Amino acid sequence: FSEVFDDRLKARRALVAERRASLHEALPECGRIERLIGEVGSEACRRLADGTMTDEEAASFASGAKARIMALADEGARHMEAAGYPPDYLDPPYACPTCRDTGYVSASGRGVKCVCHRRMQMEEIFKDSGLGVFAERGFESFDLSVYSDSVSQERYGITASPRANARLILDGCVSFMEGFGDRARKNLLFTGGTGTGKTFMCGCIAHAALAAGYGVVYQTAPRMFDIISEHKAQAYRQETRGDDSAPNAYGEVLGCNLLIVDDLGTEAPSAARYAELLNILNARRMNGFSYPCKTVISTNLELRKLKEYYDERVWSRIVGDFALFLFAGDDLRVAGRGRSPRAVT
Repeated sequence: FSEVFDDRLKARRALVAERRASLHEALPECGRIERLIGEVGSEACRRLADGTMTDEEAASFASGAKARIMALADEGARHMEAAGYPPDYLDPPYACPTCRDTGYVSASGRGVKCVCHRRMQMEEIFKDSGLGVFAERGFESFDLSVYSDSVSQERYGITASPRANARLILDGCVSFMEGFGDRARKNLLFTGGTGTGKTFMCGCIAHAALAAGYGVVYQTAPRMFDIISEHKAQAYRQETRGDDSAPNAYGEVLGCNLLIVDDLGTEAPSAARYAELLNILNARRMNGFSYPCKTVISTNLELRKLKEYYDERVWSRIVGDFALFLFAGDDLRVAGRGRSPRAVT
């Protein structure tokens, strides 16, 4: 989202320049005062940098220059007030006053994403996942009542009711986020039929992670493998032509705090893609020793099908590093249950 914040800052600078030119045309005295402020500031910097003054003289000189600049600024403000200009005419408000449209704020001596930045990420994730407003309240949006309360192992493949099963999954995912910084806590693998809530739960987890200040990347499996292909093409361009213009989306996949891969198994099969998936899982596993770096994967494939679909190394990594949650129940997109067909997938 750096372009969004850059555009905001550019637009604000352009507005200030336009207003300043208009003000100086209407009130030439304000233009003269602004030039004087610049001259006083420049002279103060030059004198303080030449090293000819003692520390005491430099402090006194700097104090005098500051007082002169403040007096000139007050004089200019009085001219503007008399002409009916608002006090903030040359200092229009930022879209986000908290971060001043940079997207970052300081916390504990380091830069962290502002609330507005995290909100943009959240909206983008929900747009990509097709969840819309349904996951905007996080885990509170996960409605257990849409699941059947009937027990039928023959129909659902589990000994509990789909609702009881969904409640266990919800509790497990809440616990996952509460212990997100715990290095020993496993990643999550969601399996189950279509329309049983896997993608919706991914959105709930994304919401919770963003609200906690973590960086989140949500991608469908086909899109993630496209990013890998684009990364390889970009690496080739860098090597052959020195072209480094493309954003490093691949780096975000490897290094973000939370990677959500939706619909694993819907990508075009190839041995190269399986190797790349293993590389991603291994890289994120190593990153997890240094900082919170978790992965959530959803798939319609059963666990035994995963072993058939991917090679032994990928399957072994998933089984070893991921906690399995089996979503069960009727296809809620077909059943409707008062929800949008895209609300639960």
